[in-house]
Amino acid sequence: MTYPNPGVPGGENWVVGETRPVTWTTVGEVSTVNVLYTIDGSNYLTFTGGAGVANNANGTTGISTIVPDAISNTFKVRVVAANDSYAKDDSNNEFNLRGKIEVLTPTASTRWQVSDNQDIIW
Repeated sequence: MTYPNPGVPGGENWVVGETRPVTWTTVGEVSTVNVLYTIDGSNYLTFTGGAGVANNANGTTGISTIVPDAISNTFKVRVVAANDSYAKDDSNNEFNLRGKIEVLTPTASTRWQVSDNQDIIW
């Protein structure tokens, strides 16, 4: 695993819905891999688009993933050979997966008058 690979626990922060790269390097004949994640260190789920990813033998490969809605301080990524569960690598440390709150209204250009009742939508 070349990315994400935080050097310290909590050293990386991802936000739900972002697009993030996952990259890895292999040596030998590994034709396809699965790209997985966990929030508890034991139950691994496949990223959307992370099953049966074609691998560059003896080189670096990567995919773009959409960060899942799995808010956690113990998020890790794993790349595993599709046909050999012993050929795998995990991100070195756990990192943070955060939610996002986006205010839809009011917008930056909206003007309100004192004493007006207005809705805030997120």
